[in-house]
Amino acid sequence: MKNTNIGLLILASLVLGCSHELKRLPISGTVNLDDQPIENCLLVFQPAKDADCSAGSTAVVTNGSFALNSELGLPSGTYSVLVMENQPDLEEYEDRKAKNPRRALDRLAVPQRYRVPGALTITVESPHQIFDFSMRTK
Repeated sequence: MKNTNIGLLILASLVLGCSHELKRLPISGTVNLDDQPIENCLLVFQPAKDADCSAGSTAVVTNGSFALNSELGLPSGTYSVLVMENQPDLEEYEDRKAKNPRRALDRLAVPQRYRVPGALTITVESPHQIFDFSMRTK
């Protein structure tokens, strides 16, 4: 019984310690593909595998820029950044569908290597850091 109580106390202190350190920091930056601002995509921030807490976030990229405020920002730590394209709007979908119905919802611009953990990483250390991501198609 004593071992169970000690285990619960240790678990509670780890959880409380993690939530106490979950101060989210605002960040911002730019996203370019072949030196051009990327349009209409998402940045998914995933905590590193060895992170103490698993709090990530997602930012919408518009006209090559993104920003996360202190409510949606990231706790200090290292993150893999995945770049995911939003689905096309209706006009773009109809255009793609006319050209190739089977591939109308394919994601076109962002190379596959940027959609998986590891290609882009950041370390958040202080509020208001600026991160600039420059991707290449080749």
